[in-house]
Amino acid sequence: MELQTGDGTGTAQPTAVQIADALARLAGGQDSFLILSRGEDEFMQAIGCARDGFDVEYRDGSQETHFQTSGPTLSLETTAQLLRHYLADDARWRTQVSWQRRVTTSHPRLQRFHPGLLMALIGACFVAAVAWAVVIEISAAR
Repeated sequence: MELQTGDGTGTAQPTAVQIADALARLAGGQDSFLILSRGEDEFMQAIGCARDGFDVEYRDGSQETHFQTSGPTLSLETTAQLLRHYLADDARWRTQVSWQRRVTTSHPRLQRFHPGLLMALIGACFVAAVAWAVVIEISAAR
């Protein structure tokens, strides 16, 4: 498990106390977030500050399993408890608050579109365009 904050601070194998302290230090603004991650696509993150409350998201491996809290922002205490349960692999965090699937701005079909396939399609279009230009050039020369 790793803890990262918006100011660039990182802690490997953080304790519940370190996470609560980092959360309490978030002052609001653009870099006022922390991420508690198990891997690249498995994490819980909180954004906000104690004064205004926190929004929390979690992801369990893919865009389809990316959720955010629904309803009003969460208190410092509730957010710290969610993160503590997540750290301990205690499933209570899943039912402690209401979650909703995270809505993205791009079309869901585009999210599943593999970048390598996109590059292959672009390359194929380029080859087809060059071949077509050669055919036209040969036809014009006759």
